[in-house]
Amino acid sequence: MTPRTLNTIFIALTICLVMPAWSHSKDDSPARSQITEIPLSDLKAVESKQGTKTRSKKKTSAKARKKQSVESQAASEHKLFERAVKAYRQDNCVTALGLLDRYLADYPGSPQAADANLFKADCYLKLSAE
Repeated sequence: MTPRTLNTIFIALTICLVMPAWSHSKDDSPARSQITEIPLSDLKAVESKQGTKTRSKKKTSAKARKKQSVESQAASEHKLFERAVKAYRQDNCVTALGLLDRYLADYPGSPQAADANLFKADCYLKLSAE
């Protein structure tokens, strides 16, 4: 929290706590009753507790976003592979080779990478026979 923010909080608390404490006597001169002061260290302690809660929520949401990202990546990986296999089964080897090349470039460590290479090899074999 910046010093300006702390200063604003301090002023707001001072106004809330001090203003009701002022009362007017019969001669309209302000008489001051007891004022409660809050040390700045207490304000900082409250802020740090709130900041910790906020940061933990951000971490949780970051973890959730990462999980969603991994799931969406796996789904797109699967879709690309399925499109390539569909093209292969329809004997559209040129399209299948393009999709398989992109699949292997984007996901080289995929468990289906070996299958993708086999489909590529079979496509090259089919194309050479034509």
